[in-house]
Amino acid sequence: MNLYVIVKPKSKQNKVTKLSLKDYKIYTVKPAINNQANLSVINLLSKYLSIPKSSIKIVKGFKTNHKKVKIIYCLNHF
Repeated sequence: MNLYVIVKPKSKQNKVTKLSLKDYKIYTVKPAINNQANLSVINLLSKYLSIPKSSIKIVKGFKTNHKKVKIIYCLNHF
């Protein structure tokens, strides 16, 4: 499943907002330096969706605020 994420780095708080079925806006306190914001996006989505971080992969938009994120998750893992 693919999700489309708009990231707001250097925000005042960490927050995930669902805009539609596959669209999210993620606010992170981390800056967009040295991959910090991307790692924060993975961590925040992992907590929000209650899935392991290893099941989340950014596939497009590493250096932009608009990202395409692939969720690879199977219930048979547990």
